[in-house]
Amino acid sequence: MSEQAPAVLVIGDVMLDRRMEGEMHRISPEAPVPVVHQKTVQATPGGAANVAANLAALGCTTFLLGVIGDDLEGQWLRTLLADRGVQYLNLLTRRNLCTITKTKITVHGQQVLRIDQEDGDLCGTNVAAHEQEVLAAARACLSLTPRVQLIICSDYQKGTFTHALATRLVELSREFNVPLFVDTKPAGVSGFAGATLFKPNLSEARRCYAHCVHPVLADGQDEESAVELLSRYLYADYNFGQVVITRGGNGASFYNGTEFFTSSVSKQEVFDVTGAGDTFLAVLADTYLRTTDWPSAMLRANTAASEAVRHYGTTTVSRDQLDDAVMRRRGLQGKLLMLDEMLAFIARQRRQNKRIVMTNGCFRLIHHGHWELLQWARRQGDTLIVAANSDESLRKLRGADAAFIPQAYRGQMLAAVPGVDAVVFYDEPVAEGIVRRLRPDILVKGAEYSNTSVPGSDWLAQHGGELRFAPMVGDVHVTSLL
Repeated sequence: MSEQAPAVLVIGDVMLDRRMEGEMHRISPEAPVPVVHQKTVQATPGGAANVAANLAALGCTTFLLGVIGDDLEGQWLRTLLADRGVQYLNLLTRRNLCTITKTKITVHGQQVLRIDQEDGDLCGTNVAAHEQEVLAAARACLSLTPRVQLIICSDYQKGTFTHALATRLVELSREFNVPLFVDTKPAGVSGFAGATLFKPNLSEARRCYAHCVHPVLADGQDEESAVELLSRYLYADYNFGQVVITRGGNGASFYNGTEFFTSSVSKQEVFDVTGAGDTFLAVLADTYLRTTDWPSAMLRANTAASEAVRHYGTTTVSRDQLDDAVMRRRGLQGKLLMLDEMLAFIARQRRQNKRIVMTNGCFRLIHHGHWELLQWARRQGDTLIVAANSDESLRKLRGADAAFIPQAYRGQMLAAVPGVDAVVFYDEPVAEGIVRRLRPDILVKGAEYSNTSVPGSDWLAQHGGELRFAPMVGDVHVTSLL
């Protein structure tokens, strides 16, 4: 995955999301309504602003173009976006409008009321002037350095986009040869015809063809077949380059004219779906720009959305959080890392101030002595990594028949041991090199090595690490068990 931070321009309906948490113990004497005693008020960016905040959390250089009112909510939104690292804010201020604000009243985490503050049409009375101002601002952003590599239009049908403006933005993206990803409601789809990617949710995709009578689209029919048909319709009717339909707990599906596939999500408790689509779109764009690999982009976007719904209100998912979540999602296989992946994993752990414990060995035949070693090692710090001799290394070290259990299986068995966080193989016959590359805080070896020179331990001690010896479990060795 490329380390260069992509630059993304987000255009759309920016909002302020507020959540007021309170307690409810009685009914009002004035009317049969509950009395909520306010405890806390939290605010987060919403709509297109949430997309921008998620991109910034992923490390993207982020440009945001939208419309706000000349009010306290608009100032609050500016501050929140700046605090979240959105570098380039171009929020057009309309004196006669209010900033779109959604206020949720919650009691014990349950929403009891939502208050919406909006004027209904962000483009105001002079539609042509609004279109020209947004288009000119977009063109200016595309002409800046760093060069924008992708545009996202986040259209909640609040008035930022008109049909004519949407069409002009598609033309502008082609003029600058920049991909355009679109998330809009059914009423706005035709204006964005020809965009690089269209991302509706399943309900929105169905509403695009509410007039269509087809047995596959009937209620109660197979969802997968319906999604594939809707994807094909949208692709053909609006000349989109790709169609991605998000499906809640059933994942998301991708179609590009030749290939259709569905990326699933892991089942988990859902607290709040607010903003999950924004997180999905941000991660999809970020991963696509870094890898140009659609299956990877879909997997990471789905995983990020799954993380987002575990929180109340709109939220962001950092790159470290996302990488860890993708790793967990892959189960045992996710713990088997190449050297560059292991180095990235260790870097993430260090950013969380975790102490890294490492043990190494051949692990030709995993036995109860290994089990006790790994459990003891895990208790020495926060994160346990295991470096094991590869099949090639074993043959160099112990002969042609030494690798009688292939490393693919040895790796899975090590990864299955509770407390082991990651496993990497190395080809050298001794561990000096891998110890220097991984540079753990603590290196653990069995007590049988206490009277020998442990490869890498002297170097590690010079660089702030330490060597610890785990107690032996009897006289257990692989050779004695064969």
